Order: sequence, then structure tokens, then C-alpha cells
Amino acid sequence: PAGVSVVFAETGINGNCTPIGVTTGQTRVLNAGETQALCAVVSVAAGTPAATVDLYFRAFSPTYVSTIVPTNAGSDIIKNALTIVNPAAPQLAFTPDLRGQIAPSGTIVYTHVIVNNGATVIVPRAGTPFEISNDQAGFSTTLYLDANNNGVLDGADTIISTTLANLQPSDRIRIFAKVEASAAVLLGTENLTLIELYGVGNVKLEQVQDITTVSDNLIRLTKLQALDTDCNGTPEGGYTTASLPIQRNYNLDGSAGAGQCVLYRVSVRNEGTAAIAAFNFRDATPAGTVLRTAPTCTPVACTGVTAPVVGTAGTVSGQVPSIAAGASHQFSFAVQYDGR
Repeated sequence: PAGVSVVFAETGINGNCTPIGVTTGQTRVLNAGETQALCAVVSVAAGTPAATVDLYFRAFSPTYVSTIVPTNAGSDIIKNALTIVNPAAPQLAFTPDLRGQIAPSGTIVYTHVIVNNGATVIVPRAGTPFEISNDQAGFSTTLYLDANNNGVLDGADTIISTTLANLQPSDRIRIFAKVEASAAVLLGTENLTLIELYGVGNVKLEQVQDITTVSDNLIRLTKLQALDTDCNGTPEGGYTTASLPIQRNYNLDGSAGAGQCVLYRVSVRNEGTAAIAAFNFRDATPAGTVLRTAPTCTPVACTGVTAPVVGTAGTVSGQVPSIAAGASHQFSFAVQYDGR
């Protein structure tokens, strides 16, 4: 019916429709036995009456003729149904809940993402869109907007005090929660930071929780990634925490070639005053990828390494025997895109 529209798109970097890829009007050339997944993006215009409508998806080839059923000119139809509810309720995601460690007088920064997954605009409450509470004395929390969208709290980022821009459908923003502990906070104290986002009418939309433990035996774990389009082990650009697009490379004739690679670098740093015993790294190949390079550790070689066979998916792990105070160790591996 009027108000309902559909476009087709390729699958995105994760090999599914989250996110979608580029808009397309056709499949690639499919040889015998081949398949291709496409995303059917259905949009409903504002004001479309509530109803359950039928959706028919047809695939058609004007040239293919089945050798099994000669009358089949290469077409097929599937039927879906869509229920339209008005007004559509906002769907907000505010993630993730996190946990970390700091020393007395220390600071830690937590990263959270807010996504409007709904079809309507989300309007944050004016004046104080967020409410922040710490359940232990001696802690304070400040929120920042990742204004330059680079995944790192830096001088370009602004404190969120009185306003937060409206979130249009599919909008995604990143915020940082900077938690500080005073010098008087005792070792072993565990603080819960509750961050609540409110909309108009003082309606609570979503919340996240960060748990911070005060300790003198501090471990700081970070993970960076870099794109390696030709999979030669050398990144095209620096390592970053920002999202990276990954896809298949394309041959000169337009056909899909080998998948691109991502290099991962997981670092652990002992920020405490005493050495710690053995430390275990554990990670996994993301969805839509397979292992390209087996994990290694520096500056000391890993022991007890586990990893899937190169070219397959699975978990990776390795152990370093100890980490001296102030020292860092690095766990590295690479994956290759294997999606369609």
C-alpha cells in the first residue's frame, strides 16, 4: 500500500543486515549451486495507517531456463507480512554495562553507545537528559560526547551538561563516562555508577551501569584494530578503536575476490605497584570472519596458545607468565572477511 516502500541492499561488514551494505538492484552472477544473501529494507512513511500488509518478494532472471523444469524461466516468489503499528514506539539501545579498576585518585573512562533502532525521533529531556549517581562516597562521573566520532576521549569532545541532540531513526552516538575516585577512597571499594537517559515527560528511556573497583593491583586491557585490505600483514592506516568497514576486494572484471583482513592488537598493562602472576588472553574471530594469522605475544612469547585452523572460525587464547609493575604485553592476531 501507499507509504510502504522496499529497497534491496547487499549484506554489510558482518555478513548480515546489521549494518546493511550498498543498495543494489540485482544479484551478482550466480553459478550452479551458489547463493547470495540480500537485505530487503522495508520503510514505512509517517502517518501510514495501522494494518497488516502482505509483502511479496520476487526474484526473476530473463535469461535462465531450468534444465529440470523447462517452463521455469528462473523466477520464484516468497510472501511475508508486515504489521504496522501507529504510533511506532521508539526503540533505544544504550550499551554496554562495563567494569574496571582504578587506584585512589585515579580515573577511568568507559565508552557507551546510544542507538535509535526505532522509526520515530527520540527527543531527550531538556535541561538534564542524563541522571548520574554513584553509590559510594568519593566518586564523581562526568559525561562527554564523542564529537569527532573517533572512539577516543580527547580535546575535541564536549561535556554533556544541559542538552543532547534529538536522535533520528538509525542515529548512533558515542558517549564517554569519566569516573574519578578521590584519594580518600579505601582499597577494595566497589562503586556502581548508574547513568540514566530521560526523554520528554521525564520518561526514562534506558540506562547503563559501570562498576569501578579501587585497587593497588591494576590491570588495564585495551583492544585496537587496523584494516589490512590486501592481507599482507601491514595495516592501511593506524590502529584505532573506531569502527572499520570490511568487505571483499573486487577483481577487474567486477567479480568478488578475496576478503579483506583486520589486524587485532590486544594489550594488557600492569598499572599497579607489584608484579602479577600469569595472565590469560582470550578472544574470538568475529562473525563473518575466519582466522588469517595465528596469535602471537610480545615482548615475551605466548604459552598455551589455542586457535582454530587458519581459514576457520573459533576462539583464540594465549598466556604470558607474569607482568612486572608498569610493564605491558601484547596479544596479536588477524582475521579475514568470509562473508558474501
